[in-house]
Parts: sequence; structure tokens; C-alpha cells
Amino acid sequence: MKEFIWKLSGADYIIIRNCSKETQAIFMYTGAFVLLILLTSLTSSFYAMHIIFHNDLIALIFSTFWTFMIGNLYALNLITMNNNSLPQKKITASPLFALALRFFLLALLAIFISKPIEVFIWGSFEQSYLLNTIKSLSPASWLITGLVVIIFFIPVIIKLITSAQSSYGIRKEEIEKDLVLSEYSEFKNKYSQLFAEATNIKIDFEEKYIDPPFNTEKRKRKIVGKGKLIKRLKIETEGKKV
Repeated sequence: MKEFIWKLSGADYIIIRNCSKETQAIFMYTGAFVLLILLTSLTSSFYAMHIIFHNDLIALIFSTFWTFMIGNLYALNLITMNNNSLPQKKITASPLFALALRFFLLALLAIFISKPIEVFIWGSFEQSYLLNTIKSLSPASWLITGLVVIIFFIPVIIKLITSAQSSYGIRKEEIEKDLVLSEYSEFKNKYSQLFAEATNIKIDFEEKYIDPPFNTEKRKRKIVGKGKLIKRLKIETEGKKV
């Protein structure tokens, strides 16, 4: 059961398993809120579909499908909101705009889910349009909407403020760095091997950054004078002939 809740949190449950009790509790709370969101979505959509079709079986089928779609959209946002543990360039306005857009989309989903719940609390669709309009503008109605929006935001906020220095963040950083560096090293070896097989000349991959393969700081190019360039080319040519 614990691993299932950890999976809902959008984190690697294998890493969480070896983390401290405090870190495990954080992801347990996150997964619990995600489970609450799924149950809320299922209940809300089932009530809305029941009002439309007046059939429990059809309402259950459509509400399950709708909850599955919302769950996948929410999981995608939650997983991709992990703190990037790899070295990266300074944050620009673009990632901040993308983050704001994600919160906006989550708010739209939350508002959409909250409306059938409000209808269930205030009454049925058979009531007059005027009465529903008045109730939709009441502070209590928007209180329900705000509560659902907050529930949708909580797991995302927890993921964003989770420190990279936590036991989970440190272990995740080690695994990701090892994976990237090992793959990059294999690429460089394969690069040299293919050139050697094709030309019989050992050519190493040229590094244009100081910290490959993360490439956050570009290497300054050294401008070689004309005489030194010709001399270097002659030495390299003679070395190849030998």
C-alpha cells in the first residue's frame, strides 16, 4: 500500500524506500492528496453523468474514463515538476511562464470538477436558472471552488518546495548524474571507435563546454595566429604520415 501511494506522488518509489522516515512521510502525504483528487474527480463526474444520463452504469463508465484522463493529466504535471537535480543554466522567464501556465491549467481542472459538487450541495438541475445563478455567485459556492483548487495545488507545491538536499533529492541526483555521465562516456568511446574504423585516424569528440555533458558554461575559444596554425597543421600532418 505504501508503494502505491508513493507512486501516486510522482516520485521514484524505489528511491523513497531507502530514504528517511521524514522523507517517506512527505511523499505519503503527497500521494494521499493525489488519491483524494482522484476520488473527488470520480465522485464529481459520476454525479454529473448521472444527472445527464439517469443511468448508474453509463454514469460509472463515463466518469471512470473522465477520471482516468484527469489522473493522467495531473500525473504528467506532477512528474515533470520534479526539481531538476542536474546542473543547468540560470532560470529564465520561459520556465517561470511554463510553471504559471501549469498552475492555470490545474486551476481550470479543479474548477471544472468543483461545479458538480456545488450542484450536489445546493440542489439539483431541476431548480430554476435564476436560483442556480444566485447560488453560484454566493461566497459559500466559491468557497467550495477555492477548496478544490487548493487540494489540486497542494501536491504540486509540496513537490516544488521539497529540498534538493533531502535524502530523496541527494540520492536522485546521484543516480541521474551517474546515468548521464555513463551514457556520455559510452557515446564518446563509440564516436572515436567509428572514426577510427572509417579513417584509421583516432579522433576524439571535441568538447565545446567546460562541464560536458551538462553544457552550462561554454568554453572560451582560443584564437591561434596564422603562423602557429600552419605550424600545428604541419606537425599533425607529419605525425599522421609516420
